[in-house]
Amino acid sequence: MGGLFSPEAFVSATRQSVAQRNGWPLEQLVLEVYVGRSDDDQTMNTFVFDDLRMSGARWDQEKQCLQLSDESATNIPPTHFEWKLKSDSKQTTNDPNIAFVDIPMYLNASLQNLLFSVKLPCPMGIPGSTWSQRGACFTVWAN
Repeated sequence: MGGLFSPEAFVSATRQSVAQRNGWPLEQLVLEVYVGRSDDDQTMNTFVFDDLRMSGARWDQEKQCLQLSDESATNIPPTHFEWKLKSDSKQTTNDPNIAFVDIPMYLNASLQNLLFSVKLPCPMGIPGSTWSQRGACFTVWAN
């Protein structure tokens, strides 16, 4: 995704495509992000991105949530971006140990070009401010 001229425009175009294909209003769509999800779970509304990097945190594949990390940056598995209707969104959970936090997605490690933010699950006991203080973010382009 980082090699695109305008990655944020590409993500907007995927939103428009899903809305048109399903006859859904744009303002009713939300983006859900699944890190390391099986390709078997892919839908017509899913777009998969490889080679994303995470800074200030790591992805725990077993627990399916963010974890604190002492590493400056880690590669993450293929990431599924899926557009859903707000009414079908799973960005809430019945698990009392899981919360959701907004994680910014930047073009590269300079962190000068914010593309957009995504909501990811994280342990409930870690305040949202901790993720910001640690600089938890995605970068889409390694160079």
